[in-house]
Amino acid sequence: MTPQPPIPSGQNALTPEWLTQVLQRAGAIDACCVAEVSIEPVGAGQVADSFRCRLSYDHADSRAPRSVIVKLPAADPVSRASGVAQGLYEREIRFYRELAGVVDITTPRCLYAEIDTGSGMFALVLDDLAPARDTDQLSGLIPDDACTALLELAGLHAARWGDPRQLGLGWLQDLREQYDSLYTEFVPPLFDGFIERYGDQLEPDHQEIITAFRPHLGRYIAGQPGPSTVIHGDYRTDNMLFDAAGATIPLAVIDWQTILTGAALVDAAFLLGASLDPADRAAHEHDLVREYHRALTARGVTGYSWDRCWTDYRRYAYHTLAFLVPAAMIVERTPRGDEMFLTMIRRGCAHITELESATLVCRPDGH
Repeated sequence: MTPQPPIPSGQNALTPEWLTQVLQRAGAIDACCVAEVSIEPVGAGQVADSFRCRLSYDHADSRAPRSVIVKLPAADPVSRASGVAQGLYEREIRFYRELAGVVDITTPRCLYAEIDTGSGMFALVLDDLAPARDTDQLSGLIPDDACTALLELAGLHAARWGDPRQLGLGWLQDLREQYDSLYTEFVPPLFDGFIERYGDQLEPDHQEIITAFRPHLGRYIAGQPGPSTVIHGDYRTDNMLFDAAGATIPLAVIDWQTILTGAALVDAAFLLGASLDPADRAAHEHDLVREYHRALTARGVTGYSWDRCWTDYRRYAYHTLAFLVPAAMIVERTPRGDEMFLTMIRRGCAHITELESATLVCRPDGH
């Protein structure tokens, strides 16, 4: 067997020789070799850098991929340090190695997944599922696409719903345990810094919602009820490829750095709250969440009533703030990043307001 290629030190190490070794070991090519590679950045990731490698070969092979996607640590040192400290790089590598084949959600085929946990150096090589239909986090999803995404999400959640085996995966931490101490000590000051940095770009009622949530952060995370399952953690437009591989795949989900265990409706509420225009969400969310609940039931989930599902959906509308406010403060700041975070957080505040989620999370009596 072809030796395992070393982890590349950066973009310049994505040579024809290295890619040949990767593809041969993965069984994607046989006798041919990569002769030339053309590299271009793709995606809008904040914590890692992704590249499309267009490949040409020394002779024809009908099976050989015309291009692959390679994901590497962020070149920006702040974002890179954040990815290492939070275990984001390791989680994505372990997902592709250990879970991608046992959860029922469509992802790109993984050709290479290696990491040095000490240094945080890693590389992922994935099938390039282009062309896919253009979507963008800023413009958001249309309701039909949101329905497709929720049905795909039900496959992920139902596969490990309440499954004690996931507790044996030491790298797959529980949302409540992982962030308990962070959200009582480290994160509240980030909320203060967010208001200081972005307050003049937010409506006064949005500032009030964020400020009012701050004292409840620890209880919101540690006290999350509901059966635990595997969740994506960042389930939104930028991490989805619709009509992928020339419309042969309805939806493929990417970016598994935030995978963990927790309450399923964290993903569903975040998707609709952060990725839909508020008017579209308000008009369609009840029916969309109903479809998601039906899909869970059809896939074998029992003991989870519609009323409980809807209450959890309302509660986890706050995930947009719990996740994105600190995220905005610990990654490299860019104009596009600012616009993206603010757009999603504004949508999230509207979501919280319209669902009256504060009655479930920010009660003065603490219950």
